[in-house]
Amino acid sequence: MKKIIVLLLLSLTLSCSHQNSKEFIEASGIIEATEILISSKVNSQVLNLLVDEGSDVRKGDTLAILDSENYQYQYEQALASELSAKAQLELLRKGARVEDIRQAEEALKQAEENFSIAKTNYERFQKLKANKVVSDKQFEEVELNFKLAQSRYFQAKENYNKVSKLFRKEEIEQAEANLQRASANVKLFRKYLTDCTITSPVEGKILQKFVEVGEIVSQGIPLFKIAKLDTLEMIVYVSEKDLGKVKYGQTVEVRCDSYPEKVFKGKIVYISSEAEFTPKNVQTKDERETMVFAVKIKIPNPNIELKSGMPADAKILISELQK
Repeated sequence: MKKIIVLLLLSLTLSCSHQNSKEFIEASGIIEATEILISSKVNSQVLNLLVDEGSDVRKGDTLAILDSENYQYQYEQALASELSAKAQLELLRKGARVEDIRQAEEALKQAEENFSIAKTNYERFQKLKANKVVSDKQFEEVELNFKLAQSRYFQAKENYNKVSKLFRKEEIEQAEANLQRASANVKLFRKYLTDCTITSPVEGKILQKFVEVGEIVSQGIPLFKIAKLDTLEMIVYVSEKDLGKVKYGQTVEVRCDSYPEKVFKGKIVYISSEAEFTPKNVQTKDERETMVFAVKIKIPNPNIELKSGMPADAKILISELQK
């Protein structure tokens, strides 16, 4: 009876211990930083460089200043065009003002009166010329006055018709399109102005500087290479027998010699679909000849404690073992 009780207690102890333990896969690797190329988005000249190789930068820090004078001029032109397009659209939407209509109406009346007088005079001189009472020169002067009065009358009439009614729908649509184009140009040149100030998109370290003050740079030309330090990566290798236990998003505990008491939490973000021989930096020949699968771990590093090149040990947590 005592033997049975001892066995039951031992079984219960093993069960509890087994229940609370964690299964994991151990692996080692080198912590690496993602390298980012910072390129120019505009064609310009480098006026000032505010960092050098080895400089630590935070997200948003200014790295370089490019010449923006030409873009400033184009931006101001675009603003003026936008204001003009807005005014034109507003005029079309409101139609002509009362004062404009009154002035156009008066001009039409005066032109109509002048045309009527010139026409009467012209018709009279036609008869006189037919009877050879007036000379050709006199008739030509009257004819010229008639044609001028007629032209001015038609122009005044056209102007009155234009200002005395609302503009057509097509004209308003065209004015709206003109305003959209003008506003797009304002946004474009405003962006060009902003792009003349080169800033860091991440927290990191300047690895390389590719330009000097005074150089002309084109759109897409790299200016700096930055190591992204706020999130690091680590490649480890797992055997085929362990591969089925590794999943995307799995938690990984990372430890390194510089912080022996601290655990850094990472996540699996990539699992290779092809086997490869263990890399040559693995210690023994037998291990190097083993077929393994690469697993990438992303490690948040908000306090910039981990550095690129640090060796580290990883524990890929599989699951809590159940009864």
